[in-house]
Amino acid sequence: MLPFSNIDLISPGNATPPWLFGDEPAHTWCYFFQKAELARQNHDWDEINRLGDEAEAGGWQASQPAEYLPFLEAAARAGNLQDVRRWHERIMNTAGDAGAICAFWLRAGADEPLVPAMQELAAQASTDLGCGQ
Repeated sequence: MLPFSNIDLISPGNATPPWLFGDEPAHTWCYFFQKAELARQNHDWDEINRLGDEAEAGGWQASQPAEYLPFLEAAARAGNLQDVRRWHERIMNTAGDAGAICAFWLRAGADEPLVPAMQELAAQASTDLGCGQ
């Protein structure tokens, strides 16, 4: 079916009519994470940073550390070391598999344009998580 698909018809701004699926549920962590993932696909780093701030203001938290990755990446791309450290701390305080987090930090440590001046933090995070062991 791939030859018949047209990805240009997908618009992140389309809303589903309430008469079809009911009212939109309350915005909890899942909402902010899904919106951040969509913004990541569109390289909208400012939107991800805004969503992260809004989620934190609402007191929402991830249940898996990998759910913080879009926010960590957006902070890194913005060069905001304070937010990178904040999201990294959240990751470290969330139970779960650190595999995706290790992959992020290993990639970030080797990708200077992604996170200028953050190689030291990437190396420390990789050590803290036991990446590559």
